[in-house]
Amino acid sequence: MDNIVGNGQAGIQLVDSLRTEGYTGRITVIGEEAHFPYQRPPLSKDYMSDAKTPLPLPLRAERFFAGNDVDSRLGVRVTAVDRARRTATLDDGSRLVYSKLVLATGAANRELSVPGSGLAGIHGLRTLSDAEAVHARLAVARSVVVIGAGFIGLEFAAAARQRGLDVTVLEFADRPMGRALSPAMSGYFAGAHERMGVQLRFGEGIASFEGRDGHVCSAVSTAGHSYPADLVLVGIGVIPRTERPRQPGCRWTTGSSWMAPCAPRTRTSSPLGTAPATPAAMPPPAPGWSQCRTPRIRPAIWPGPSWEAARATPSCPGSGPSRAR
Repeated sequence: MDNIVGNGQAGIQLVDSLRTEGYTGRITVIGEEAHFPYQRPPLSKDYMSDAKTPLPLPLRAERFFAGNDVDSRLGVRVTAVDRARRTATLDDGSRLVYSKLVLATGAANRELSVPGSGLAGIHGLRTLSDAEAVHARLAVARSVVVIGAGFIGLEFAAAARQRGLDVTVLEFADRPMGRALSPAMSGYFAGAHERMGVQLRFGEGIASFEGRDGHVCSAVSTAGHSYPADLVLVGIGVIPRTERPRQPGCRWTTGSSWMAPCAPRTRTSSPLGTAPATPAAMPPPAPGWSQCRTPRIRPAIWPGPSWEAARATPSCPGSGPSRAR
């Protein structure tokens, strides 16, 4: 039996790839959220519309799991892994035996630690539960401040503006999405948002939040300006979820890289472990790649987990040669 820790994009793509490549063994997928796997990108866009009952977009229909003999364990977490006995213990007390353990734990939002960051009304946006809370708040909010002009921040800013809210985006850098886009493309998206009425404040990070009766009421930037806010969305990037995989005794690298891969790109240092998820670090595409400043790079983009899941498939016993490209 293969156990996959994490039922996000990488974990579910790996299930799909394994079955496509002919793997017939039983597969157990473990996910800490109680929901069936869903797509995250729409959470910052369509899900934030003024529809009263928005619905998540599933990664696969529920029949996919039954039809592919997949045991979905929802709402549980792995608390310990015994490599010698090849067992994974869950927080509900159950213990699973595995022949291969796949670590597809993904990433978590970076959190703010500035004064006032614990006030009500300040949200991150990664999970369906996050999206439900933010969507509910949008119905009563008037002024929104977004921290970070990355993809998540700008998508949410546009959605909030379309609902008629006043929206201000604080970005410490001098342009939006600077790590992913050229200056010309950054300028295009900045102009598009400004034409919508979004107030973009470049060169201003967040210094603190002010509150009233325990709820946020304004955001103070590093330039000393105060912006009214009864809803704050924090979108300052993600960090790898390595806290669970550390327990098996595998070696990991963090910092400017995500998880260290193996054999040669996506396996952990354990012969029984694989890490194909979004946080997997990997060698650069080619020697001397001009943009690579470290021996490992991290593909923090939506297709990344699918690519790495496909690469990890041949290392699982019983699967044929991968046809993925």
